[in-house]
Amino acid sequence: MTIIEREHPRFAHHAEISVTLRGALLSGRTVNVSRGGLCALLQMAVEVGTELELQLVLRFDDGAQSEAIRLRCRTVWCTPINGEYQLGFSFLNLAAAAQQDLC
Repeated sequence: MTIIEREHPRFAHHAEISVTLRGALLSGRTVNVSRGGLCALLQMAVEVGTELELQLVLRFDDGAQSEAIRLRCRTVWCTPINGEYQLGFSFLNLAAAAQQDLC
């Protein structure tokens, strides 16, 4: 069995996200986050290759939350699961400040 090493480690983190796609506001939550992208659950499928802006609100152990972090992303995969869609997004042109906020 071949084990594929990831460029960036993933961290299980449940955060709120929102995406505007074709005039519709989609809200969802992350499953995991890394410096390279994130996995999220949404109510609607998004076509692979779609570039969009995603807003992510981080929640911290002390109950505090971040301001919305705006991230340009591309959909890498989309899979139906339990009445929702699990999506993989890769970040595009991630600013250094946003990288620091994420991990």
